[in-house]
Amino acid sequence: MAGETEQHRRLKEAACWWLWNQGFRAVAAEVPMPGIGVIDAAAVGRPGGVVSRSITCGTYPSRPHAGRGRAVWQAVFIECKATRADFLREAADGEQIRTAIRERRRLALSGSSARPFRRLRRLGKFAVCLARPTANVHWLLTPPALLRRDELPPRWGLLELSRQGVVMVVPAKWQEARGLRLVEAAIARTLTAAIYAADTRAVTNTLNRLLRQKQADSARRMVRSLNDLASM
Repeated sequence: MAGETEQHRRLKEAACWWLWNQGFRAVAAEVPMPGIGVIDAAAVGRPGGVVSRSITCGTYPSRPHAGRGRAVWQAVFIECKATRADFLREAADGEQIRTAIRERRRLALSGSSARPFRRLRRLGKFAVCLARPTANVHWLLTPPALLRRDELPPRWGLLELSRQGVVMVVPAKWQEARGLRLVEAAIARTLTAAIYAADTRAVTNTLNRLLRQKQADSARRMVRSLNDLASM
């Protein structure tokens, strides 16, 4: 991304590979979401591992699910903030949060036929995600000790990139969202179109190309396994 700092680039790469290691197989960086903006890292899928009945299991919070003990299909957003100034630009004050809550109530009352959401200019990205939840889980990824727990936007969790890798500091809270297909489509467009842009030297293009290759390799391994089973 033009004008991106090296630290922000490292955070974005760490976010994508963390999502991949959690078991998501549809992952992309710099994903444009209508009405919200560009998400640093987005993923759709079912994270690996057996989940408990609590909101948090191991390093990844997942929706409580009493079925087979598996995490449900979900969409995840990660916003990377390298500096406090970067965080404050998207942070929402009390009035913005109240506006977001009113918007969410309006949408709940109007049902699924609500008019397309237009981002209110006075709302930061965190409040927009609260007003119009498109993903089920939202994270902030920062360097160590950049933010206090009480500074986190409502329902957002906190990850920190340390020498040991990505560490969960505050669990994210699950929220119902009707935008999973929108996130899937946005990731698909990013992986299939943006990576072939003219500026092939862009960091985002390189990262998305690697992610797309990983997903293609996984698909090929699955096809080979199915063919082997069919030939037995």
